[in-house]
Amino acid sequence: MIEKLKSILGKEYVVKEEQLGIEVYRLTNYGVNQETYIKIKNYVNTWTLYEVQRGESFGICEFEDYNTAISGVYILSKKIFEHPKRNTLIRNELSKCMEDDSDMIIRILAKEFNEDLFSLNNSKRGAILLESVNGFYDINYCGLNNEKINIVSGRTFSKAVIVFYNYIRLLFEFENLIKDIASIIQPSEGIKEKLKHCYLGK
Repeated sequence: MIEKLKSILGKEYVVKEEQLGIEVYRLTNYGVNQETYIKIKNYVNTWTLYEVQRGESFGICEFEDYNTAISGVYILSKKIFEHPKRNTLIRNELSKCMEDDSDMIIRILAKEFNEDLFSLNNSKRGAILLESVNGFYDINYCGLNNEKINIVSGRTFSKAVIVFYNYIRLLFEFENLIKDIASIIQPSEGIKEKLKHCYLGK
């Protein structure tokens, strides 16, 4: 399993095996970055995924299965160390849109993303939702059962539409990463959703 993780991460990473888990470091031009790294640690029947910054560990997610935890290490490493690239042109186009330009917003986003990934004002399973609430805007992720998982609330439109784009981009990147994970596990819908929440930070 460790060898599979090393293979899909690539040569830019160092995977270190510990007694109760593993740690993943990113290589830089100056050697191994030890300031920030990803680790999993075993506690009886669970594996906890952490992001470590300057010696302080931040718990991200818990998994009951080792292989799923390894998958979590992979997607979090990719997110933290290879920040998803954003299309400046698309962001600039969105920033010029007005609140009532729903059709224009959809056309702009559709240049880069499948429309399954986003929605305006209507819940859509597995999509990022931009929703008007009392004159301000909320960004939510719509889960498997159309439950809304809040990302941000009460933003002005100009700020919300950029956050909206950023999270659609994250969701798009996740869908690409989950294909790589197939060499480690064949995730069920439930496991995929848990990994997605981990990647979105929610």
